[in-house]
Amino acid sequence: MTKKHFSILLVAAVLVAAAVFLIPSPTGRDAGSANSLLLPDLADAVNDISLVRISAGGDTEPVTLERVESGWVVKESYNYPADWSVLRPLLADLSQAVIVEEKTSNPEYYYRLGVQDPDAEDSESRLIEFPANEMLPGVIVGNSAQNRDGHYLRIQGESPSMLVDRAITLPINENGWLAREIVDIEDSSVLSASITHADGESITVERESTDVTDFNLRDVPEGREMTSTYTINQVAAVLADLQLESVVPADEVVWEGATELQLITETGMQLDATLVEDEENRWMKLVVSGEGSDEINQVVDGWAYNIPLYKFDAMNKRMEDLLTPLDDESDDSGSQ
Repeated sequence: MTKKHFSILLVAAVLVAAAVFLIPSPTGRDAGSANSLLLPDLADAVNDISLVRISAGGDTEPVTLERVESGWVVKESYNYPADWSVLRPLLADLSQAVIVEEKTSNPEYYYRLGVQDPDAEDSESRLIEFPANEMLPGVIVGNSAQNRDGHYLRIQGESPSMLVDRAITLPINENGWLAREIVDIEDSSVLSASITHADGESITVERESTDVTDFNLRDVPEGREMTSTYTINQVAAVLADLQLESVVPADEVVWEGATELQLITETGMQLDATLVEDEENRWMKLVVSGEGSDEINQVVDGWAYNIPLYKFDAMNKRMEDLLTPLDDESDDSGSQ
């Protein structure tokens, strides 16, 4: 992650903490009728909201988003930072949602619009609540409208269902609410990348300066050749646009038998990643030193990130993965 890029994220975090939505005030129309706001009190209260809970039926665990001093966090994910770019448009859309028309008030027909209570049998709806603000009702989110714009919603505890003028987008689980970017170190800023396995095998790709386009593989065995420059260069790009799939405190992961990855950038920043895999997840923890490291460590310190398989595999390359295949001499032996 470049210093400039992280500074942008830092500014965004300040805006998150301030929670300024810049949402227009209600139009003054009567709530509950066509062309009125679905939640007329939300527009005035949205900047003061400090807690949002999203729940569904069945075995789905609720997700609680809470605003703390540093910004919004996901409580069920150990208070890891929430993704403001997901939460903000949700609250903005709810506060500005205009009723297009009132739909059925008959509970027997709610299933057609997906606006049953979340705990009803076969319900796929989700409930959005604002527990810290007793003036704001919960909203049951149903289906997207078919063959027209809009979304079907119902106020919790009320009979009428409504078609509103916009789609209401919700992540499918708690991980979808997390701030997903871990770090973004573009290969254009990298001078060297090394991978060391628990059995002692190691590889290093390097170049003299960022003015040189391609990386070289160090210590190529005698009689072997490097594979494509693309494959070699990809080793240096393993921390580019790195996104999490889930997160836990680092001390909850067993790090025995880990692979160690080290990247060094042109500014002297050093990034040391530790990687292990269990039956379900591929974990990485990260420590950064050198120029600009403090800001990054404030985000990653103490966390273990479950990362995508393709990224994990790229961080676990071995020498044989970076060499052209050996010729199969058995084809030349023939039968006598």
